[in-house]
Amino acid sequence: MTPGILVLDPNQKTLEAFARDLESLGYQSYQASDVETACSVLKSQHPSVVFCDILSLSGGASRLLRAHREIDPAPPIIVLTTLAMIEAAAALLMEGASYYLVKPLRLDDLKLAVERSLERRQRVLPEESLEQLPQQGAAENIVGASHAVQQVLELAARVARSDANIIIFGESGTGKELFAKIIHTCSHRTESAFIPVDCASLPENLLEAELFGYEKGAFTGAVHSKLGLMELAHRGTLFFDEIAELPMSLQPKLLRALQERRHRRLGGTEIVDFDVRVVSATNRDLRELVSRGQFRQDLFYRLNVVPLHLPPLRARDDDVVLLANHFLKECGRKTLSAPKRFSPEVLRFFQEYQWPGNVRELQNIVEYGCSIARTEAITLQDLPEELQICNPQVVEVVAASPALTFKMAKARFESAYVSDLLKRHDYNVSQAAKAAGVDRKTFYSLLRKNHLSARP
Repeated sequence: MTPGILVLDPNQKTLEAFARDLESLGYQSYQASDVETACSVLKSQHPSVVFCDILSLSGGASRLLRAHREIDPAPPIIVLTTLAMIEAAAALLMEGASYYLVKPLRLDDLKLAVERSLERRQRVLPEESLEQLPQQGAAENIVGASHAVQQVLELAARVARSDANIIIFGESGTGKELFAKIIHTCSHRTESAFIPVDCASLPENLLEAELFGYEKGAFTGAVHSKLGLMELAHRGTLFFDEIAELPMSLQPKLLRALQERRHRRLGGTEIVDFDVRVVSATNRDLRELVSRGQFRQDLFYRLNVVPLHLPPLRARDDDVVLLANHFLKECGRKTLSAPKRFSPEVLRFFQEYQWPGNVRELQNIVEYGCSIARTEAITLQDLPEELQICNPQVVEVVAASPALTFKMAKARFESAYVSDLLKRHDYNVSQAAKAAGVDRKTFYSLLRKNHLSARP
């Protein structure tokens, strides 16, 4: 049976052009100039793919998407938009549209879009399975009962089912790559590859070669051909970690490849088609970088269809102890050691500490304590030395601990006091020494004694 393609566009000439192109590609074409007609065609003809012009959906998008959800199996909806209206198109993805394309479309673009949509429709998981995937993935990978985390998980589960590009914003250590993997797992692309790209660690020339691949002899040292990461991620998810660090010279090349879903390997002439869902992550403000001319605006809009904002650990008070106990259990499982527990003082400190390194810092501290603790209970003395010495909050907690000797408590207080005093006087040693009631020579002696620097 010939697949039917519905096109919704208010312009009659555009509809006629689509009809000619689709019929030349061997598809049955249906046209609608308004939402009401499109809803009627959806219910009566059951098209396999739907193209919708963004302007034709003005005021009637909800009605069309509601009718779309009543069709089983529902056809992919592709929104046709302009660069100026990308944000409006992105909002429709949250309501049920599959993805968007930027006009104008060439015949090759149309052919590729239809083929991929039909292929995706055949591969898409049953609705029942999709409903279960987010809960399973979240339960196995994300530990957290706080409202902030549950909100992000719910949004991630919803957008995972579309092909919308996603940027995950969050401080270092909040678990951005973990969320990216969960989005991949909960998508219809789960059986294909999840390919991470570290934009910060690779030099510019190497990053380009890694992304696009290269042919033998393309440059000195290219002794054989190599597939690029975009090819390896075909039908899967391409994860750009630290996307803000992507070199400016490489950004237009990546934008063109993502727009056309094709590229050429370095030193090659053959066109390589690829089909990927892009998830990016950053701990920086990309809008600010765009305003300063340090990140391309058009690439930002291409990548930032759906933003996810991960909360820092300090905003997840209900999750700190849950996470700490989870990591403690993981340590015991990996090392096959006897079960350990946290002393009440450690748990109290965990809840009061600000966690600048977020979940990753907590995990490292738990692993450290689990490794060096001599007894069943992990105490404050089993925390990393720099955490005990350099953070005034620790002093408030440890000073009251009966497990500390007076000498230990005094040493920790002295170090934290000197460090804090120096910071409060903007690292001006003379002012800090005066506030402490000692001369500069004595203050420098205190810095050396406690292995502290007079510079920030």
